Amino acid sequence: MTDFFNASHAVLPNRGPLLPLDKILDRPLTQERKIGVQVTQYISLLAVVANSEYIATVPKHLATRYADALGLAVYDFPMSVPTVPIYMMWAKALDQDPAHRWLLHRLRSIINQMT
Repeated sequence: MTDFFNASHAVLPNRGPLLPLDKILDRPLTQERKIGVQVTQYISLLAVVANSEYIATVPKHLATRYADALGLAVYDFPMSVPTVPIYMMWAKALDQDPAHRWLLHRLRSIINQMT
């Protein structure tokens, strides 16, 4: 935990109340992270971290997917993190469209592989 807060972080912009770290953890952080750089996309976070001393908090499946290619070390988050629900909205009018049914099936398959 000490190393986490002492490190310089690469972060995404604060996007309001959507997924700030203290909201994900369902409690306020006891310390502020040291923000070293801010980028706009997850892939940019990974690229910055790969070529610097920064660390970034990203979804585990993303970190492990790119770890070898970018030479990243992946560590577990130093605090317990509750499951973050993912919701998908679907227009019933698209239920019979073959292309949309294929996309829905693919998304469900990918999500099942991640859990």
